[in-house]
Amino acid sequence: MGNEGAEGPAFYPASYGTVIAVGSSEGDHAAAFSQPGADLLAEGANLTAPTNKNRKLPAPVSGTSYSCAIVSGICARLLLRYPELSPAELREVLYALAEDLLEPGFNAVSGWGRIPAEPEIPTPYLDVPETAWSREGILSGKGDGTLDPRGIATREEAAQLVRNYLERFGSSG
Repeated sequence: MGNEGAEGPAFYPASYGTVIAVGSSEGDHAAAFSQPGADLLAEGANLTAPTNKNRKLPAPVSGTSYSCAIVSGICARLLLRYPELSPAELREVLYALAEDLLEPGFNAVSGWGRIPAEPEIPTPYLDVPETAWSREGILSGKGDGTLDPRGIATREEAAQLVRNYLERFGSSG
């Protein structure tokens, strides 16, 4: 994004629409040096790096480039688990993993939120065939890598199914 901390367009390459613009967070807020308008934030202030320009080891560093490296590593972990993800799907998963810092959803200060350096990567549904309708993300699963679409649904699961269906297809679906 850039480290100027001022209003204005994102720097190259974050200014391209196909690029995920990553800004820096400092704790639970956007870092003062980070350009506003990022898609995501990741920790980027007062990190410890093995080297810096002055070769003092270890070195405290800050900047959106470090935040971008964190997000790139998360992308690599996601693609190892889900190699079939398209770039658009990968972007949506990243947004879903982000923690809102302000009001829910996107905002100009923190984008979709801060992505933790070690987010819990969702487990694929191991018990559901690849072609099953239930792999389309309507249900959230049992949390142990299983979905069990033929099992008895709890009241909470049934409510989640209806809520997710309506969010995805609307009331006319």
